[in-house]
Amino acid sequence: METLRKFTTDIHEGMVNGNKKTEDVIKRNKRKNYEGMEEELHTINNCFIKHKKMAKEMENEVDKSDKIWDEDRKRIDRLEKIVEKLQPQVDELMKKNDNLEIARITNNFGYGLAAHIYPPRTKVMFGPIFANLMLWLDESKDRPEGREGNRKWRELKKEFIWSDEHEKVFYKMLKFSKTVDHQKVDFQSAFTDREKRYVDVIRRMSEQLN
Repeated sequence: METLRKFTTDIHEGMVNGNKKTEDVIKRNKRKNYEGMEEELHTINNCFIKHKKMAKEMENEVDKSDKIWDEDRKRIDRLEKIVEKLQPQVDELMKKNDNLEIARITNNFGYGLAAHIYPPRTKVMFGPIFANLMLWLDESKDRPEGREGNRKWRELKKEFIWSDEHEKVFYKMLKFSKTVDHQKVDFQSAFTDREKRYVDVIRRMSEQLN
């Protein structure tokens, strides 16, 4: 009987001790889980603060960019107004430049052609250089220097496919260049597109001769 009582007591104590151990395990797990959750929450909170700071920095950058854009837009508007005011002057200067360019090409072509065709050391007198040169070529065609001059002129005409149209345009350029200094003329409107192509040929001939 005593043995049975002792056995029963041992079982009871074992159950009590087992329950205590189970409770300790549960408490430890709860504490561990809580600590894990607390650590995770701390990490999430830090991440949130970091991203909030980044968002604020980005917002500041956007505000700064908007301010810079506004300043740039105002600066561009001011420049556009200045350009608008200056445009008539620029157009006038461009027109004058075109006119002076025609005078320059005409002058260089005449002197360059004369130097190329006339015999060496021939003095080119101021005046209608091209017309005088064409007259000399015709009058001197039977003389050695005239034959040499005509040969050079034929080669040049062949190279640039010179025609009567080129000659007409050149005389028009001569007339135009004489009015540049004292009349309001405009090369772009004075010459047709076809004539401008002839002008370009004469310009290239002038560059080669000079």
